[in-house]
Amino acid sequence: MEQKLKKFIDKKFLLYPKTEKIIEVREELYSIMLDRYNDCLNMGFDKESSYNNAIEMAFDYKSAVREVETGSSLSALKKKLVNAMSFSSLYFFLLVGIYLLASLVFLKSFQNTWLILVGGIFIYLFYWAVNTYQYAKLFNFKVLNRFGIAFIFAGLIPILYVFPSLCLALIHQKYIWGWSWIIVLGIIFFTL
Repeated sequence: MEQKLKKFIDKKFLLYPKTEKIIEVREELYSIMLDRYNDCLNMGFDKESSYNNAIEMAFDYKSAVREVETGSSLSALKKKLVNAMSFSSLYFFLLVGIYLLASLVFLKSFQNTWLILVGGIFIYLFYWAVNTYQYAKLFNFKVLNRFGIAFIFAGLIPILYVFPSLCLALIHQKYIWGWSWIIVLGIIFFTL
């Protein structure tokens, strides 16, 4: 039953960063729940009733976490998410502005200027891959950490392979698709 209590706590704290203060709250809550469980067993309750009694102690764990979250990495994560959303809004506003400026003012044509949007989106996807990795690193999620690294390398494929090949094909009529796929193999090799 102690393992069941440990799993319950781990599940409740899964989305919290592994900071010292959060771990301390988690361990303290586990200790309190375990004491409550043992007290109930000593009073004659069966194991299931003791377990249910012990997990009632965890209902107010969010208030304990809120007390330690000020100045913690969880607070920093919230700020980071707000900054990322602000950056995203500004980024796409500027990207569309550059696209329209290039199309209407400089080139006076929309022919091939869509490449500006495509390149901007590829760069943005790489930005989010890096953010995913940083998020996973903050929370110590090993699987998500690996996916984050894979996303970073996958984000390099459109930037280093697709976009340059597309630009050369459409603007300069130079087709390098036949041999430039070696870049993808190199990226996959470095990912592994």
